[in-house]
Amino acid sequence: MKTSKWIFCVLSIVVMIFLTGCQMPQENHFDETLLYGKWIEGTLHETYLEDGGGYTWDTSEDITEEEATYFTWTLDNDQLLVEHLLWDSTIVPKIYTVTELTSTELTYHDSYGNEHNFIRIFIEPCEKH
Repeated sequence: MKTSKWIFCVLSIVVMIFLTGCQMPQENHFDETLLYGKWIEGTLHETYLEDGGGYTWDTSEDITEEEATYFTWTLDNDQLLVEHLLWDSTIVPKIYTVTELTSTELTYHDSYGNEHNFIRIFIEPCEKH
């Protein structure tokens, strides 16, 4: 009888340790409407459109907004999938983990540890004369 109580006690402790030590990772839920608009990080520009499209360009490579590479995007919790459409119709998918998304800041990283920190570009409306 003592042995069965001892085994029950040990098993109870093991189960409690297992349940408290194995917490599910928390997913970050970001509001995709905060992504809409123009973002800049140094010379890299990204524009996210409400229809799930967008485009990117890098002025350090002498590329203008008119010559930008188009992409489609989806945001699922903290996973940002960007599929770039190249000039030869090749689609290049990239998956990023978003760590911050506010009305003014966007931070994400890829699985290689490359992190990007963007700020939103606000364009002032033209004044009528």
